[in-house]
Amino acid sequence: MSKIDDPTAFDALDFASLEAGSNIMLRAITHGGELWLAGRSGFEIWYESGDADFPFRRRQTGGVIEYGVATPKSIAQIDGSVFWLDKDGIVFRSVGYTPKRISTHGIEAIIASYGISASLKAQGMAYMQAGHSFYVLTIENDRTLVYDCNTQFWHERSSQADGVGPWRGNCTGSVENLVYVGDKTAGNVYLADPVVTTDAGVPVLHQATLPPIWAGTRRAFCSRLEVEMEVGTARSTSSMTLEWSDDGGITWNGGPRAIPAAAFGQTRTRMVATRLGSFRQRVFRLSSLDATTLYAVDADISGGSS
Repeated sequence: MSKIDDPTAFDALDFASLEAGSNIMLRAITHGGELWLAGRSGFEIWYESGDADFPFRRRQTGGVIEYGVATPKSIAQIDGSVFWLDKDGIVFRSVGYTPKRISTHGIEAIIASYGISASLKAQGMAYMQAGHSFYVLTIENDRTLVYDCNTQFWHERSSQADGVGPWRGNCTGSVENLVYVGDKTAGNVYLADPVVTTDAGVPVLHQATLPPIWAGTRRAFCSRLEVEMEVGTARSTSSMTLEWSDDGGITWNGGPRAIPAAAFGQTRTRMVATRLGSFRQRVFRLSSLDATTLYAVDADISGGSS
């Protein structure tokens, strides 16, 4: 720690070290008025004690978090918490001084599929928009995983029309409730708006993969599926497409089925698909090129005898 107003002056006693265990410090951040020292083996949290010899002391209670960071670039702060990617490929957020695992087994499998070296290059950022706090984690500049603190669900983002590839944003800032995103590829600054397209005219693909349905050892039959969503408005003019997979999402049915959209002003029209065949396990996926609000999905499913 240097002298006040002189970052070049260090006294012989103006030094301290991480003492809770063997660690390599990677980054120092301020959080909640305290100093969080992030290392490969974990965090140490120091506070301003006001002591004359050295003004910082490690907290005696909750001052050590034994989950280290894979890379300092994965650390971000939002929603009153510190978020980071652990060296074991697990995403944590702080709850007070306690780490809470927020990644699911599916998210961790995606991270693990890129290998340890990819985790060392992961990049995280965070921002708030429309009342939602987002932690954005990009792996190997190939895939972007986003955690919504309000819903506690993960989703993916991409800057490509087919949804393949990462989201190109790597930094954010807000001005008068508008969120701006820096483009790591072109060096441009964009307004983050879920309704409009990109500057290249690429339509925004909205896609929802529903939780899997399992019929146990029996075969099930799906006669009807109804999508509860915003219809008949200027934001929901295109059709919704429906796909399904009966092998856990490895392959999908021969081609997406279009569910006709309601005409403008027909706000009470139902989006329905029928005759969806049989399965033992199934995953449904819905896609739209409009900023349609999806509320719920309901299906009529009956079980067979075998």
